[in-house]
Amino acid sequence: MNYWTPDSIPNFLLASPVLAISLLGLYCYTRSRSDLPVVVTPLIVLHGVMTFLLIFQSHTQIALRVISTDPVFWWLLTEIAFKDGEALTKIGSGWIWWTVIWGAISIVLWAGHYPPA
Repeated sequence: MNYWTPDSIPNFLLASPVLAISLLGLYCYTRSRSDLPVVVTPLIVLHGVMTFLLIFQSHTQIALRVISTDPVFWWLLTEIAFKDGEALTKIGSGWIWWTVIWGAISIVLWAGHYPPA
């Protein structure tokens, strides 16, 4: 918990969209049991455990890398981003904008070997 200092606020802001979508997806799945097959429930539970470990025990840069490569994250995001499987929600369009902006910034940071690269 030594990482929870005011100096780390920018790092938490960088990872907040990924962590927020992950937590919101877990919440929505547990509330509605969604349309995902029951077979994926162990994967959802594993994703939840991983998310909480990343929040409380890992650096936020690791959260950006690990959560965004987890298929469960994308399943949950799809459930949140599309209303009734058709219309894009505000969260969905916000995610698209964040992905485009963060992708452009990441290319520059990775090329220069700057954090969060």
